[in-house]
Amino acid sequence: MNKKGQFYLIIAIIIIAIILGFAVTSNKSSIQGANIYSHIGSELKIESDYVFDYATYNELNSTSLFDLMLNFTRPYANYSQMDNSYYVFGNSTKIRVGGYRRYDSYAMFIDLGSSNDTISLPAGEYIYQDYNNPGNSITLITKESEYNLDLGAGKSFYFILSQEIGEEVHIITNF
Repeated sequence: MNKKGQFYLIIAIIIIAIILGFAVTSNKSSIQGANIYSHIGSELKIESDYVFDYATYNELNSTSLFDLMLNFTRPYANYSQMDNSYYVFGNSTKIRVGGYRRYDSYAMFIDLGSSNDTISLPAGEYIYQDYNNPGNSITLITKESEYNLDLGAGKSFYFILSQEIGEEVHIITNF
């Protein structure tokens, strides 16, 4: 007789465990979008390192390097499918600032220390501007935020990628 009671008790425990298993699984929440965007930032960092390695190996001059970086960042702005992309590359003697906004137009503000400039970014168009002797640092002000970037004697490459998801703005940088 006791064996029959034990059987029902074990069945009841198994049924409760199954019900709890469904309840716990149905309440699971995860954010996958942030992982996708951090992957895009890592990918861009790796690819830009390859571009700089190529330039070093082929002993490209400054003009050729700037053209190479432009030919890298412009298509990447479309490829990444991020809403907004901003790029700064160069050093304390010359920099190139580029930007792309997928859905809306906006003016990006650049504080070069001794002077200021604004780059108008029409929706869906990659725009860039070169600056000679920018100094050791610049401040880049976008719609999303303000960024202070240090420029040294060596080649620098900075990127800022942003994606709006609902009410949140996800920003990825390499600094």
